[in-house]
Amino acid sequence: MKILIDAHVFDEPHQGTRTYLKGLYSEVIKLMPETFFYFAAVSIENLRIEFGAHPNVFFIKLRHGRLLRLTFEIPMIIKKYNIDYAHFQYIAPLIKYCRYIVTIHDVLFNDFKDSFPLSYRLIKNFLFRISAEKSDIFLTVSNYSKERISKYYQIPLDKIRVIPNGVGEDFFNMPIESSDNDIFFSHNLEKFILYVSRVEPRKNHLILLKAFNELQLWDRGYKLVFIGRQDLPYPELDSFLEEGSKELIESVFRISNVSHESLKLFYHHCALFVYPSIAEGFGIPPLEAITAGAPTLCSNSTAMSEFSFLEDDLFVPTDLEELKQKILRKISTADSIQRVLFLKDIVRKKYSWESSARLLVTCIETE
Repeated sequence: MKILIDAHVFDEPHQGTRTYLKGLYSEVIKLMPETFFYFAAVSIENLRIEFGAHPNVFFIKLRHGRLLRLTFEIPMIIKKYNIDYAHFQYIAPLIKYCRYIVTIHDVLFNDFKDSFPLSYRLIKNFLFRISAEKSDIFLTVSNYSKERISKYYQIPLDKIRVIPNGVGEDFFNMPIESSDNDIFFSHNLEKFILYVSRVEPRKNHLILLKAFNELQLWDRGYKLVFIGRQDLPYPELDSFLEEGSKELIESVFRISNVSHESLKLFYHHCALFVYPSIAEGFGIPPLEAITAGAPTLCSNSTAMSEFSFLEDDLFVPTDLEELKQKILRKISTADSIQRVLFLKDIVRKKYSWESSARLLVTCIETE
């Protein structure tokens, strides 16, 4: 069997679909040693770094942008290599020469219309619907996304299979040092609250910033660290910071990018990890924080409502007062070792890439 993976996301800045493909196929490759895997992207070197060398793995260089890639280049690759299955994220080619696996991670633009332009919503809905119809194996990453996709595209629930994101085993093993240690230590980040996410309005950085400001946590020695690149304009966040007090401005650090090893250090050393996002198709960072041993507060909205094992550490992402109360509780009372181990064990059992990979293998073998 031959499987093609459209891996063009490895040519772009880090995002959830990249984590998904890396985690999933790193395990699928091991589970299907007799299958040949073809990863297609512009940067072959990036693919080699991410997936390493395996006798059943090959890398194909893409040479065109999105339009030509989907309409011409990938269909020709499928024909040339006699591919049996091709796996796409969100959008599949209109021309079909093999069986398609399509993963649509979310359709948040339908539930939160004010956050997305009309043109964006019309185009995405058109392309997503067609891709779903063309798929032979149709996947998503959470029960929340499954229900919303079924509603908007009138697809029976039993035709949509959930293969959740996972957390890499390396998050359970903390690094001793990192090449980016200068970033970590140069700002005297001995006690800090952390949020890891791309910066855009639906990620809701502002409520965490307001909570930090109203609680004046700098007086308790805390800093606030945002890690993640700016994805969309967020003028409310920028204005709040610009107009804030000297103490607030000096206590907030915005870091656009850190290495993977340094990210694990930030998780491991933070006094508290807070994830106030309003809308997610899944939500990997709070799980990564938990596996790294960080006390964690998480929004209970959309797919994150499925993290019910967090119990009282979930909060309504639009309720500032609730967030303030829960921050004070978490920084005042340390989680017991038993609770830390309990949460780690749940994440390892429910959200491992190996278990997700086995689900995908089953889908392929029974299709």
